[in-house]
Amino acid sequence: MSKAGLEYIPPLHLLVIQLAASITFLWIAVLIINRHPSLNWKTIRYSFTGILEPGLAYTFGLLGLTLTTASNASIISSTEPVFIIFISWLFLRERITKHLLLFTVLAFTGVILIVVVDITIIKDSKFSFIGDMLILLGTFCAAIYVILSHKIIGNNKNISPLSLAAVQQTAGFISTTLIWFTGILSHEVMDFSSLNLEIWILAIASGIIQYALAFWFYLIALKDVSASTAGLFLTLIPVFALGAAYLFLNENLVILQWLGAILILTSVSSISLIQQQSESQTIENK
Repeated sequence: MSKAGLEYIPPLHLLVIQLAASITFLWIAVLIINRHPSLNWKTIRYSFTGILEPGLAYTFGLLGLTLTTASNASIISSTEPVFIIFISWLFLRERITKHLLLFTVLAFTGVILIVVVDITIIKDSKFSFIGDMLILLGTFCAAIYVILSHKIIGNNKNISPLSLAAVQQTAGFISTTLIWFTGILSHEVMDFSSLNLEIWILAIASGIIQYALAFWFYLIALKDVSASTAGLFLTLIPVFALGAAYLFLNENLVILQWLGAILILTSVSSISLIQQQSESQTIENK
């Protein structure tokens, strides 16, 4: 949906529209579902994590894309689960089992197989080390967001994932809008009145799906799974992207991409099954 929207709307303009749609949806959901939302100073204080993602993560990502190739960006971004697992082990003292490490390596291998097909020989004149580093920095910000959000959810069992997503997305929207107005990424100014209704619907719908629902569901999941396990599931992103591109954009897949998708699905399913068995054993022991 975002790819289709980018044909009509510049990247940063599209991001602002998507985040505006996302926070509108989330705050309406807060009012409907949580009639008395737990919006105290502590919850609002946690909104700063939204500056990391979607704020800085997507800002650095867009800036990096202007300096490097999309293929490079895809490969570098796929390292997020590795960042999450390493940071979780280093700072949260999460135990990294051999199974988790093995399936993470397999899933990461699957991601490489998916994106490596699009890599072409890059001329020195088109390559930018700075662009790659910006993509890496954005990916690191996203990983820190997951770690901090997991810690927030873990230390505050009564906090509503919906309310947390709403304040985080609002902070991300504010930071992104400030960057947009200052013109750091691009001085291109677009006349929004030139967009027809179908494009507006596409941009708004993509914002609700990609940001509101995705972050809300992810925060709910962080209540029950470790940050490392949650990070492993992020390797499913290129699998879903491939499937959607195949179904809706008529993009053909090669054997390596199918193999990569199978590796990722197998790895994630195996870790999910192991976690369920572990939880069952814990309940039986009690």
